[in-house]
Amino acid sequence: MTEPPEEATDPGIGPGTGPGTDRGAEAPVDPEALERKFQRELNAGLVSLVLLSVLEQAGGELYGYQIAKQLQQDGGRVALIKQGALYPVLRTLSANGLLASRVEPSLSGPPRRYYQITPAGREVLARWGSIWRDTRDFVDRFAGGAAVSGTSQAGSAKTTETTPL
Repeated sequence: MTEPPEEATDPGIGPGTGPGTDRGAEAPVDPEALERKFQRELNAGLVSLVLLSVLEQAGGELYGYQIAKQLQQDGGRVALIKQGALYPVLRTLSANGLLASRVEPSLSGPPRRYYQITPAGREVLARWGSIWRDTRDFVDRFAGGAAVSGTSQAGSAKTTETTPL
């Protein structure tokens, strides 16, 4: 009699690594590194949404530095999007037909590339905006209280123990 083949597992999942396993003693947690990683991952998709929104609200053309200044000015105390990160995203949005761009010589420095949202960009912005609102509402249902109060909702939840049958 042969044994069934073992199931493939994720390299990070295995004995001693699943839920309920306390790995805190093995690897120290660096909250700042985790925060940076989380912010990077969260920003990855949101930068495009924000840039399309800024250009939609502008109602006309803006060049990269104007966009960066607006984000810095309107972003409050923390600018979540670094200026250097804008240009690759603007180029990608333009390459995908969501933005139109044109270059204009500048008397005060290098030529400026102006961007304007296209009709396709407006359509995508509407769809992405809907996805964002649904996602935000979903996350807020679970993490909203923790994010606002700084405490875990699980910590205030009443727990009950069950006895296996």
